[in-house]
Amino acid sequence: MAGRALCVAGVLLLLGPASARATPTVQGSVALSGGWSDNVGDLPIGLAAATEGPAGEFFGEVSPSITINSGSARLLQSLSYTLDLLGYLHTSWAYSNRLDWNLMYTASPRTQIVVGAYGFEGGVNTLTLGADPTNNQVGALPTGLATILNFGASEGVRYEASPVWLLTEALMLFGNIPVDNSLIMPAGVAVDPAFQAARVWKSDSVGGELRTTWVWFGAQTDANGSVVTPAEQQLISRLQASWKHDFGHFFSTELGGGAIEVMRVDTGGGRFWDWAGLAGAHYVREQGQLDLVYTHGVEPSLLVGQTFDADQVYLRGAIPLARKVPLTLALSTGFMHARQIDTEVASTVGTVDDLLVDLLLSYAPNPEVALQLRYQLLYQLGSPADPTVAGSVDEPNYLRNTVMFTIVGHYPPGAPQAVPSHFAQRVDGADVPSIPAPHAPPPEAPPAGAVPSGAPAPVGSPAS
Repeated sequence: MAGRALCVAGVLLLLGPASARATPTVQGSVALSGGWSDNVGDLPIGLAAATEGPAGEFFGEVSPSITINSGSARLLQSLSYTLDLLGYLHTSWAYSNRLDWNLMYTASPRTQIVVGAYGFEGGVNTLTLGADPTNNQVGALPTGLATILNFGASEGVRYEASPVWLLTEALMLFGNIPVDNSLIMPAGVAVDPAFQAARVWKSDSVGGELRTTWVWFGAQTDANGSVVTPAEQQLISRLQASWKHDFGHFFSTELGGGAIEVMRVDTGGGRFWDWAGLAGAHYVREQGQLDLVYTHGVEPSLLVGQTFDADQVYLRGAIPLARKVPLTLALSTGFMHARQIDTEVASTVGTVDDLLVDLLLSYAPNPEVALQLRYQLLYQLGSPADPTVAGSVDEPNYLRNTVMFTIVGHYPPGAPQAVPSHFAQRVDGADVPSIPAPHAPPPEAPPAGAVPSGAPAPVGSPAS
C-alpha cells in the first residue's frame, strides 16, 4: 500500500506543468540475483553465534524497475520505481519498495534549480544491499529484521549574482519511521536548511556556509517497553569556510573548516561544541568519477536515533577497467569513528567504529544486458552502555559479508538519461551535465543521411 501511494505521488510530480512537459521516455529493467550472506538475521555478533539455524545461507533476489524520463530545453526530470524481493533458502524473506524522483530546471541563464525526493518502504536488511554502489553511506547500523519507512526530499537554488559571486540555497528533509518495530527503533525526522556564498575566480573559489539542522528523535524503549531514552529535539548549527581549486580538466580539491554547536531545543541547554573539517580530492571525466573525502563534524543518524561526533573517510565512484572491454568497477568504501553525543551532559558517552566495503564489477557486452558481481562488507564495533550515564545505550558489534551475482536486462536498451541531483563540485562546473541555455537557438538539422553523433555508421558509408 505504501509503495503504491509513493508511486502515484511521483507520477503526479513527473507530469508537472504543461508548459514544461515533453514526450516522456519509459524504460523497464529486471535484475535477477543469487548470492550468499553470512548473517541472515542481521544480528549482533554475539546473538548471531547463539541463534539456532544457519547464521549464513544462500539467497535469491528479483528486482524489477521502471524509469520514466522527461525533458525539454530547460528541464530534465526522472522518476523511477523499484520493487525488491529477497528470499533466503531456508529461513526468512524480505522486500522493499523504492521511489526516486529528480528534477533539474534552468530558470534563467543565471539561475539553476534542483529538486529531488525518495521513499523507501521495506526491510532494513535490504536498505544497504539495494543502495547505489557508487554512493553507499558508511554509518551506525541497526541490527535485526524490521520494516521501516525511510523518506527524504530536497531542493536547491544556485544563483549567479554576478560573474564572480555565486549564491546557493538548499533545504533537505529526512525521516525514518518503524513500521514493524521488532528492532525497538525510534522514529526520527530532520530538517536541514543551508545557505552558501562564494567568490569565484577562474580555477578557485572561496566561500562560506551557514547550516542549521533541526532533529527530532522519538522515545527509544527496550524489549520490555521501558523507556531507555526519552523523545528529544536537537538544534545543530554549523558555520564553515571553504576553498576549492581545479587542477586541469579532471582533478579538483577542496578544504573546509569551521565550528559546530549542538543544543537541546526544549531547554536551550546541553550545549556541545565541536570543530568542522573537510578535505577532498575529486577526479571527474566523462568515462568515470572518483571522490576521496575526509570529514569531521556532527552527524545525526535517524536509523539508530542518535547524534554522533564523527570522523569519516570514504572513497566512492565508478571507473572503467579496460579501454576496449565494457568492464566497469563501482565502489563505495569508507570508515567512520564516532562518539555518541548526550546533550543531557553536553559530552560524548560511547563510541562506534563502522567499516563499509562495497564493490561492484559490471560487464555489459551489449546495451540490453549487464552481468554484475558484487561484494559487500559491513562491520561495526561498538561500546557497551555506561550504567552511570542515563543517555548511554549499547552500540552493538555487527558483521555481515555478502556476495551476489546479478543479470540485468534493459528495454529499450541503454542507460536512461542521468538527471543531476546536486550542483557542480568543480569551480568550472564541468562535473555536472548542463542543460542548453534557455534562449539558445535550436540546433541545425543534420543533412539527409547523416549519422547522429555517437551512433554506428551504416555499412558502406565513408565512416565505417
